[in-house]
Amino acid sequence: MPRRDSFRVANESPYFLKSFQEPNLSLRPSKEPTFRLIYMDRFDFIIATITRNNATIKKWVKGQVFPIEDEGKLTELEKQHYYTLQRSFPLDEIKPNLIRQRIADSMLMLYPQLRSANYYQSLVNKISTQSEDKVLYSTEIISISNATFERLVNLINSSGYWKLPYNTKCHDVPMDAGGFF
Repeated sequence: MPRRDSFRVANESPYFLKSFQEPNLSLRPSKEPTFRLIYMDRFDFIIATITRNNATIKKWVKGQVFPIEDEGKLTELEKQHYYTLQRSFPLDEIKPNLIRQRIADSMLMLYPQLRSANYYQSLVNKISTQSEDKVLYSTEIISISNATFERLVNLINSSGYWKLPYNTKCHDVPMDAGGFF
């Protein structure tokens, strides 16, 4: 995963998972096979967690899933850094054209902290607050048989899913596109 995407996912995932009272499946091996399928777009969040015995479907009803950002907590220089990193993190990997690269190189000479993901993280932490508008969601638990679970696993494995690229580039990107995870 590119560093830019990794940084974004590392910041958004804890808020998202906490909002739906979901564990982070990446921290340690699971005791049983578990598939978590997530669909999200601007107006909808659906999480399907499938294990050998059941499928748990959580659908967002209302509430603030991601943190609220208050850029007023930043100094003017921090705001400039935050906006720059938001657009162009990581600065040391900009290569699309010579002019952008020269600007990035100049900024890195003046402000070497812009190389640091920890610095960017400190800015994000400074402006982010959990909303008091708690997430409400519906939950449906559907019992599934072992045969159904095995069929689902075989369908996923034979679909080519595990060989797909992390990100699919669109030539004509729609506004507010949804995503599957």
